[in-house]
Amino acid sequence: MVLNGFFKETDKFFTTNFLTLPLLADYCDNVNDLIYDNNLELKPKKEHIIDDNFERFCNAGYFDKELISALFDSAITTLEKNLEETLS
Repeated sequence: MVLNGFFKETDKFFTTNFLTLPLLADYCDNVNDLIYDNNLELKPKKEHIIDDNFERFCNAGYFDKELISALFDSAITTLEKNLEETLS
């Protein structure tokens, strides 16, 4: 199926192709799930992230898991520092 455009529900193209309005999309049950809660502690599972994405790290030129781990730790430290500065 191809998107043909955006139409008002009274537009002839719309009324000839749809008998009823489509249901509104519903992507989550709780809108609060979409907002980052900075009161929660960030606990990334570093080994899991590195192992699951090792091929991508290699494609970027990083082949040493210990180096990747150190860079990951540094990135988390920088992120936490920036977050603290932003919130204060």
